[in-house]
Amino acid sequence: MTKTESEAEHFMAEIGAEDVSIEDWSGSRPGKEYENYVCSFGITALTPKQLNRVADSLGVALIYIEPDE
Repeated sequence: MTKTESEAEHFMAEIGAEDVSIEDWSGSRPGKEYENYVCSFGITALTPKQLNRVADSLGVALIYIEPDE
């Protein structure tokens, strides 16, 4: 989760993500805590630890979902 689409694109490029989808979710939670944010989804071979390092260095929030095998 990032503030802008360009930040999301940069993060996905840094992690070498495939099947990338970037969506503006800013309008999904109107109210006092309303913020502009963008969610990006993709597939990568990086480990959760590697993803966290990149996310921390770029200042983005990360939600990691492990695929069913």
